[in-house]
Amino acid sequence: MGGIYKLASCALVLAGIIFMILSLAKFRGNIKLMKEFYISDDLNRPRSLATHQFLIFLFLLGYILVLIFFTFNINFASELITGAIFFFGALFVYIENNLHQKIVASIKKNYDKTLQITNALEEEREKLLSLNRQLTPKQA
Repeated sequence: MGGIYKLASCALVLAGIIFMILSLAKFRGNIKLMKEFYISDDLNRPRSLATHQFLIFLFLLGYILVLIFFTFNINFASELITGAIFFFGALFVYIENNLHQKIVASIKKNYDKTLQITNALEEEREKLLSLNRQLTPKQA
């Protein structure tokens, strides 16, 4: 039973590694998208993006180390590793939530600005239509 437990644990950690690599690629794609599509200076701060990317790498490294420890039966302060995983996991979620909040706030700000511009354009359109009606001779 111990062999199946170890195999299942290694498979789960390996799946985690794959998802972390996919997440890193997706994150880099998101950075590229944010540069192409101007959202907000708050979101394009290199420090917050670098911290986020560093935490992804840190998690990836942690997953790889845990896989190595499981594979070679190395009992390396599992309580310390568990504590570190929980701490950095919570830190990662906190940073991720801040990033999401900034994205939503930026989208709302841009949406509000778009509504203002739309309303101003509609008012100008109405003025132009009114002027056009005044200048167009009435047909009998």
